[in-house]
Amino acid sequence: MTPEIRPMQPADLPGVIRVERACQPHPWDEARFSRELDNPLARLRVICDGEHLCGFMVCWQVADEVEIQNICVAPEYRRKGLGRLLLEDLFNSCPDAERFLLEVRSGNQPAIELYRSFGFQVDGVRPAYYHDGEDAVLMSRPGASTLAGE
Repeated sequence: MTPEIRPMQPADLPGVIRVERACQPHPWDEARFSRELDNPLARLRVICDGEHLCGFMVCWQVADEVEIQNICVAPEYRRKGLGRLLLEDLFNSCPDAERFLLEVRSGNQPAIELYRSFGFQVDGVRPAYYHDGEDAVLMSRPGASTLAGE
């Protein structure tokens, strides 16, 4: 079956929370996701394989910048290209963005390599950023509109 990417709906929250808890040491709660669903700047997408919610992405678009706030793929669906599909969907749906931003745990090398494969570069590090003391790696890449103008 081909995975489907679609807007996140309130009915998706139980599956989103399940994936979030499986992926994050300090997961967002349902109230946080509900606030994001109501946030006019937020763009929330889920990726499903049939009836199974496999992952999601939460982004904010402010003016010409898009910041990835949260992206997760359930452990049992990793290494199948679903994170790549979520990122491709993001870039294709934000053609006017001049820059994409994110932060990632320094120990999450698979994610860092995925982001690098899309042209993200390291901009800096926030030491001991996370609750457990792990550093955050700040990454960005130009958007298609910026690349076209070069």
